[in-house]
Amino acid sequence: MRRYHRNTNNRNTSTDTRGGQELILVGVISALLLLAGLGYFLFFRGSNANAALPVWQIGIGADISKSMDTREKQRCLEILNVITDQYLPRESTLTVWAYAETIAKLFHEKPRSSQDLLDAERYLMDNSRGQWGTEHHLVMNEMLTIAKEAQARGEKVALALLTDGEDHKIAETKRMAEQLAGLENVKAVLVGPVENEFRMQIEKSLEPLHKAGKLVVFGRMDVQGGVDRFRDMMNRAR
Repeated sequence: MRRYHRNTNNRNTSTDTRGGQELILVGVISALLLLAGLGYFLFFRGSNANAALPVWQIGIGADISKSMDTREKQRCLEILNVITDQYLPRESTLTVWAYAETIAKLFHEKPRSSQDLLDAERYLMDNSRGQWGTEHHLVMNEMLTIAKEAQARGEKVALALLTDGEDHKIAETKRMAEQLAGLENVKAVLVGPVENEFRMQIEKSLEPLHKAGKLVVFGRMDVQGGVDRFRDMMNRAR
């Protein structure tokens, strides 16, 4: 009579194989769940971080008086583009004025990039305003208005005067500087590239902003340094 013997080795092998496959499956599922959880965390952490970034009002006045030659204007436009492309927080509004003895608002929107400023920049390159002088107080008064409106909305403000620094209404400039310096939400004011012959004059007229720790004045040889200090002021105010 033939006897049949169970092959216990095969049974054990089959059980081990099945058990190994189950462990691999559990490991894969665990890994996928971990990745999903990590992705969820990073997504919402990033979303909350972006949502927490403050909305700013950025005001930039570009001096297009007769003393500003083509090269000086081009340098100012490069600074305008850097601020727009690199320093403007998302959903913030940029206002750009051209000024000298008179003033014109060229842009007041939430730009996606400096490409949105092409029409304004063409105007700045192709035009001058006034026949003789530069009156910074005109654009500073406009800046004061948007700063007060921003303060009521809880928004921070950064401002820039892109100019060689010549000023024909020093007393009025200082008066406007005092008012801007007194607004808590005005965090940084950039002025330049200032010519050496006008530097002492412009720093004196903007002294209230300097005392308030809000002023950055820079010259032609320190453009990058000036813009970097302006950026640092904004970053500290976030």
